[in-house]
Amino acid sequence: MTASGESGRGTPSPWESIFWWVSFAWLLRSLDVLLYGSWRDFSVAQIPGLGSTAGLFLIAAIYATTLILLFRERDRSREVLAVAWPWLPVVALAVLSAAWSEDAMRTLQRAGALVATSAWGVLLGLRLDLARQVRLLGFLTGAIVLACIAASTLFPAHATMTDVDGGAWNGIFTNRFTLGSRMVFAVALFTPIALGMRRGRVLGWVGVFLSLVAVVGSQSRSAWIVFPVLLGIGVLCSVAQRIEGRAQIRLLGTSVVLGLAFVVLGLLWADPLLAALGKDATLNARAPLWGASIEVARVQPWLGYGFEAVWSTVADRPDQPLHDFQWAAHAHNGFLDLVLGLGVVGLLAWLIPFGILVQRVFRWGIAGPSALALWPFLFFCFLGLSNLTNSALLVGNRLEWGLYVALSTGFLREIRRGG
Repeated sequence: MTASGESGRGTPSPWESIFWWVSFAWLLRSLDVLLYGSWRDFSVAQIPGLGSTAGLFLIAAIYATTLILLFRERDRSREVLAVAWPWLPVVALAVLSAAWSEDAMRTLQRAGALVATSAWGVLLGLRLDLARQVRLLGFLTGAIVLACIAASTLFPAHATMTDVDGGAWNGIFTNRFTLGSRMVFAVALFTPIALGMRRGRVLGWVGVFLSLVAVVGSQSRSAWIVFPVLLGIGVLCSVAQRIEGRAQIRLLGTSVVLGLAFVVLGLLWADPLLAALGKDATLNARAPLWGASIEVARVQPWLGYGFEAVWSTVADRPDQPLHDFQWAAHAHNGFLDLVLGLGVVGLLAWLIPFGILVQRVFRWGIAGPSALALWPFLFFCFLGLSNLTNSALLVGNRLEWGLYVALSTGFLREIRRGG
């Protein structure tokens, strides 16, 4: 996982490159409209059954290919297990939670998807170094950003949410929140490209600008906040790479103090800030949903209700606080969903390794030869910040979890080799 782009595996074959392109596109959810429907006139799902069948076929093809390629890497299984501590315990707990789950079948299905996505992430960490991951993701994400802007401007009847959100863009995605989240991911990716890749610097800044255009069009307020925060973190860390010693410590320390000051001011001036963003004190009913989720979690705090079992069981019961939120498919907070499914034990099984990993990745990135080395740290920042209002912390068939496994695997292997 070298920042320079050297790889011991050589350049991927054309077929393997196609595999990575397709799997990245699917895990980014950029194929959802095509496979499952939302753009009425443009979706294959308009033909009954075809959308779901195509989706199942694609899932089977991606994970079957993953297993075949992993089998070729079987000689490195011990090496993988030695660096699996950031993700393996919580995945194992998700599988075991079927024993006490309120909906054992759903838990097994969702845990199976989590295991499969973890296997894909391990393969990515083994097969592609950091530079190749960024290059592939950069090209694909750039194409997605362009497609979203083009779709929302050229086909507003299909790519904007005029019926609910007053013209908010959803681009090639099924809703504006997914568009906002993907554009925040894009800035986390394009910032180190713009700051650290000589050949791709201009394209990186163009990507940042176009992502900003799309995130503004999405009207996702949480994305509006996280986008500049990630951009600022990237620029700050890039500056810190170029200085050493006490000057670096002073820069980072001052930045932390200023960041905490902004948080405090935001809390003190919450009402006018929310009004400026077009939000109310309930954050579009998220705050009451969080309160109800906490009430439910307190009943079974240690091991939870089983991985992803709450929303198909407890939430449907009239005597439960979550019954009043039938519109919600999750808690709109990844940490709360983790507690609901796997309890405090599950939260700690994810949070402690994540904290250790972030600290190590930050140090490695700051000492790196270019801003490209900051990509893992920026991704982990994106993962933590975006899950304050979204739920993609521990979800199978999503790029967030696959990349978490891939980056942790590749990074820890590099550290073990003294890289």
